[in-house]
Amino acid sequence: MKLTQELMKTLFDYNKETGHLIWKSRNMPRWDAKWVGKPVGSSKQARAGRPSQTRIDGTLYFVHKLVWLYYHGYWANCIDHKNGDNHDNRIENLREALHPQNMANRNRAKRGIYKTKYGYRARIGFLYDRIHLGYFNTKEEALAAYRKASVELHGEFSSYSRS
Repeated sequence: MKLTQELMKTLFDYNKETGHLIWKSRNMPRWDAKWVGKPVGSSKQARAGRPSQTRIDGTLYFVHKLVWLYYHGYWANCIDHKNGDNHDNRIENLREALHPQNMANRNRAKRGIYKTKYGYRARIGFLYDRIHLGYFNTKEEALAAYRKASVELHGEFSSYSRS
């Protein structure tokens, strides 16, 4: 079965305020009793910090991709969560992106800062390349250079542009 916007609207309701897809009735009493009215996606995934997923006819889908299809009517190759929260599937928080843009918007504790025998090295990924930003005496200087380069190179996709 190929998922289409029309099929999505028969399977789910979408709550714009919460960003949740909600299961609709399938006219199967045991299934309906367990799932109807509940949000789509695994709470186990959410607790693990990963995007929510669900299985439809044996195929695993990311919930944010299902929301995109439900709302826009087509599949996007890569979807970015603007605010960096991969459980916030409100349509205004989702946007199409290239994979490197999506990676630039990730929340990561460790950035492109490395301790070397010459001091702290800063480097940043841009599209499919790595750019050396230089060596710095302190970690804070290296991080400041990284932040500046991130905003300049990634623009609205930089995780630092939202802070």
